[in-house]
Amino acid sequence: MQRITKGASEDLRPSWSPDGTKIAYCVLQNVAGGGGETGSGGYIFMPDDIFIMDSNGNNKMRVLKGWCPSWLPDSQHIGYMASSSSPCGINTADIEGLDIKTYPAYMGGLRFPVGNFPTLEISPDGKSVAFDYNWKTSRCDICVMSLEIGGVRNLTRNLKGGCYCPTWSPDSTKIAFTMETGEKLNANSMKIEKETAIYTMDADGSNPTLLIENGAYPAWQR
Repeated sequence: MQRITKGASEDLRPSWSPDGTKIAYCVLQNVAGGGGETGSGGYIFMPDDIFIMDSNGNNKMRVLKGWCPSWLPDSQHIGYMASSSSPCGINTADIEGLDIKTYPAYMGGLRFPVGNFPTLEISPDGKSVAFDYNWKTSRCDICVMSLEIGGVRNLTRNLKGGCYCPTWSPDSTKIAFTMETGEKLNANSMKIEKETAIYTMDADGSNPTLLIENGAYPAWQR
C-alpha cells in the first residue's frame, strides 16, 4: 500500500481513469456551520475542489469545484456533482476543467440540495450516470439518468431497504450496490447500526440479486 496524498485537507472519492494513468478525487475544506458532513471539533466538511493526478500521485492539478468525479470512457472527461449556492446538478468537463456541460438540477422531480452529495458513477459506455439519491424520508435509492436523452429512473424504489453506492459492471449491463437489510446493536458502542449486503441488478433495475451478505461498498474488476 502506498500513500499518494497527504496534508491538512480531507481527500476522498478517488476514481481511476479508464486507461489507468490518472486518478480524480475530491478535496474537502473545513467550514464552521452550514450543511454537510460533520467532522471533529464541530466543523463541517463541504465539497470544495476536484483534483486530477497521475496514478503514482505526481502532477496534482486542481481542475474545478465539485464532488464525486467519475470518468468518461475517453479518459479525457469526467462527470461530477457541481457544488454551488444554488441547487446542485450533474456536469461533465474535460480534464482541464473546460468544455463544461450541465444537466438540469431538476430531473424527473429530483432536486439536489446543497449539502446532499451523492455517489455518482458514469457507465463505462458513457451513456448513463448512476447515483444514489437521499429522499426527504431519509431513504436512499439508486437512480439512473441517460446522458443522451435525459430522464431519471429510480431503480430501487420497490426494494426493502435503502440502497446506495452504485457501481457499473465493465460491460455496462449491471449495477452492484449496497442495500440496508436490517439493524443490530453494537455491543461495544451500544448504538444501533445498519446491517448491509451487496446486491447486483440489471441496468434497468430488474433482477436484483443478493451477492454478499454483511458487505458494503462494492467495486467491479475489469
